[in-house]
Amino acid sequence: MIRNVRKDVRTKRVVVVDDDPMVANLVRRLLEGRGYQAEIFHDGRSGIEAVLDSRPDLIVLDVRMPIVHGYDVCRYVKSRGELKHTKVLMLSGLSLTSDMEFARVCGSDDYLTKPFRDAELLEKVEKLIGDGEEPTEEGAVP
Repeated sequence: MIRNVRKDVRTKRVVVVDDDPMVANLVRRLLEGRGYQAEIFHDGRSGIEAVLDSRPDLIVLDVRMPIVHGYDVCRYVKSRGELKHTKVLMLSGLSLTSDMEFARVCGSDDYLTKPFRDAELLEKVEKLIGDGEEPTEEGAVP
């Protein structure tokens, strides 16, 4: 029999960086509903500071923002040795293939266009950082 065993009981941390408070709060509520710890920041500069300070598992990052653009935040994070493995999910109203390709060039791990479905966001988050569970044989010592 197969069961799920926690591989990592630490709560996964997510930094949400979006200048639209409605979007940022929606994302935070969705993530917290799934057991993630989420913090909101409304511009790229404060997002970078938060990432440097808290070393999150994931950054949910808007593309078009004041002060520092989302693409620049992504490039900066991925260029830092201690942060280069931090997952980045870009959110944007920009839906052209070229926008998505540019996000990848900047280091984004995935891309989601606005408006998005709640389930779609959560599926991408799960794919990027998972829930810390993996199947094992019943009775096996984890």
